Amino acid sequence: MFFSSGAEAQYRGPVSATAPLFALDTPAGYDNTPFTPPVENMLLPWDRLIKKLNKKGIGIVVDYTSESAIALNAGHGGDAGYAHQIGVELDLDWEKIIGWKGFITHAVFVNRAGHNLAADLGDHSLNGFQEIFGGGGNVGVHLVYVYGTQDLYKKRIQIAVGKMPVNIDFANSPLFCTFMNKSNCGIPKSLTRGAAGYATYPGSTWGSRIRYWPLHGLYIQAGLYGVNPYLNTNKYDRTGFEMGTDLYTGIWRDRRTIG
Repeated sequence: MFFSSGAEAQYRGPVSATAPLFALDTPAGYDNTPFTPPVENMLLPWDRLIKKLNKKGIGIVVDYTSESAIALNAGHGGDAGYAHQIGVELDLDWEKIIGWKGFITHAVFVNRAGHNLAADLGDHSLNGFQEIFGGGGNVGVHLVYVYGTQDLYKKRIQIAVGKMPVNIDFANSPLFCTFMNKSNCGIPKSLTRGAAGYATYPGSTWGSRIRYWPLHGLYIQAGLYGVNPYLNTNKYDRTGFEMGTDLYTGIWRDRRTIG
């Protein structure tokens, strides 16, 4: 159960305290759990700059993640593979910027590069065990998502619309990607049985989601997302900037109640 001091602005996340504009956005995010440590900035001047920008309605996160791997005995004397992700997140609170009350936009871009060690062992797909390499492959700039949220009814209702992964709102937990794996990160694969239309980070499709907090510590949400069977392929998922819907084959429906 998620606890807070009131129904309004109950949650923070999903990335870090440097992006507080995610209020009421992802309750299952990293900062919203009692067992995950707070995320801090490496450089104090950057921390000060971010706090100044936050007051003006601008939230920025820049992070670096490496998931390098080594196989001590890969059948030919061992092998190793380096992989990284550089992520940039931009959140804009349009109430502070132009006075549009309750409207916030979110965008994330990543650079993924390195070597997929699984390819050396015979797996040439994008779904190797270095999950930070998967999905985007080697790509200069990959658009993960861009969407807007509108808070209504004293911030107890939120509507989200845009190009989004399903797993930022459903089947999500900060524990899933704590360790380098492909079975749980970004979602437990047993939940979707490998469904091609279930968009997971860094893949996204056009969709919408509505979330309602009827009581303190309880929320109900439902969403509709486009189904693109080509989402996790090199042809479509290379940059994430494909905005068309001509490859979509249907709509993915999801719903959840959390208390």
